[in-house]
Amino acid sequence: MKINMSMNVAEVRFDWDSFSTVKSMLKGKPGVYVIHKNEDTVLYIGMSKDLSSRLAQHVLNKGGKDLQGAVYCEVYLTESSAMADILETYLINKLKPELNFGKAVYKEFVQDSETSLYEIESRAVDMTQELEDLCFDLYSNHADYKGEQEPSLGEELYLIRSIREKERELRRLRSLAGRYRRRSGTLSEDIAATRASQSDYAYKHLPRIREYFGNVDMYEEAVTA
Repeated sequence: MKINMSMNVAEVRFDWDSFSTVKSMLKGKPGVYVIHKNEDTVLYIGMSKDLSSRLAQHVLNKGGKDLQGAVYCEVYLTESSAMADILETYLINKLKPELNFGKAVYKEFVQDSETSLYEIESRAVDMTQELEDLCFDLYSNHADYKGEQEPSLGEELYLIRSIREKERELRRLRSLAGRYRRRSGTLSEDIAATRASQSDYAYKHLPRIREYFGNVDMYEEAVTA
């Protein structure tokens, strides 16, 4: 099968009941496999860091998919697992295999990548500011009492819980943005120009937030709870 992508891949094809003939050749190799029911129907597409091990699971019906009716398999050897991830998404959206319902949602990553990445990074910037404000509130809650009496326990617990939740959300946003980038979700030049400094601020500002939090000797308790 011809792949219309700028990607250096090597192709291997074998009959499903002849996997043993290619097993050793695929050992430890990253790439994507396309399992066919016939020339017109694709059953399943997957990727692996070790194609030999993963395909062996499928052949033994231990791969979590019902591949009855599989006739042959096309394997695309890639230079890295990251490239395999991109190729897998491309092929799923191009060939629409019967058993890849969950992965089909990645089509949105390609179609709406610029808008989505813009929204994610904008939210990350906002989340960072919210985190800093909460940390400052927690610090102020201690400073205002100046040792005369204990600050409100209820207010402190609320602030600590809110900070934990927002740190988790910021980490989730950063992870999600990375997934969009790996699937060709790069910002347009105009968007990149307007968001670059703010994005850097969001991703590099957590140490300052932790410094605020550390000033009241509660950071470790809050982030490990």
